[in-house]
Amino acid sequence: MYKVWILAVGENSWCTNSVDHETIEEAQSAGDDLLSRWMGADKYAILPKDDQFTGFLSHDVIEANKVAS
Repeated sequence: MYKVWILAVGENSWCTNSVDHETIEEAQSAGDDLLSRWMGADKYAILPKDDQFTGFLSHDVIEANKVAS
């Protein structure tokens, strides 16, 4: 399972929602869709679902754990 994490324009913390994706490809498609619809989204990263990652994450945590972007 994978989650899409979003970095909003001008922000330093990444956030996610409750949607889980079965594959990296499914998560990438969801990330691409979000970027096409949300004007405030700067970029996204795909991380494995991990219950310890909740709320907001720093750029360092995202970079150390992402599997795709």
